Amino acid sequence: MAHPKDGGLIKTYAALSWIILRLYALAFLGLAYIAVQWLDVANPLLATLSFGFDPLRAIVVLAFVGTFLLLPPLTPGFLRTPRSIIAGALKSVIIVGFTYYLSLTVPLVLQTGLVPNGAELASLVPLTLKSIAATAIAGSILVACSQQLSRARLKAQGLAASAAAPQELRHLRHLRMNQP
Repeated sequence: MAHPKDGGLIKTYAALSWIILRLYALAFLGLAYIAVQWLDVANPLLATLSFGFDPLRAIVVLAFVGTFLLLPPLTPGFLRTPRSIIAGALKSVIIVGFTYYLSLTVPLVLQTGLVPNGAELASLVPLTLKSIAATAIAGSILVACSQQLSRARLKAQGLAASAAAPQELRHLRHLRMNQP
């Protein structure tokens, strides 16, 4: 449960995190698609894209990670909105790993000529990825700290959220609707 003053911050972070995770997903799915195309022509850059692993396994991993991040029901809760400091740190480590991989591979793909002006874009991609990752990491740590501290504060005050029985909820709704 978030502190009422933090509600806007949490909602903004959730929207930003949703967008960032979908951008990472599209990047991984795009790399998987390009790797499939390069598999047919035996492009030497495929070994770089797969980091020396079997290219088919690399394609499957890229497609799996992309699908995993693209579909919200498949994405674990700690990646969507971390609620503890450990979950925020874990999300940060995962984002750093994704950013490292993408900052090594995407510039190589752009320099192959698949994209017009790819050479100019290749110099911008690492900086852009680092800025996106920095935003995501800072947000995940701050929101995780805020959520954990809010929970601790409410628990210390004895205001921890508890589940109400359906009959109690009906009674509360009835009282609220009949107020002047």
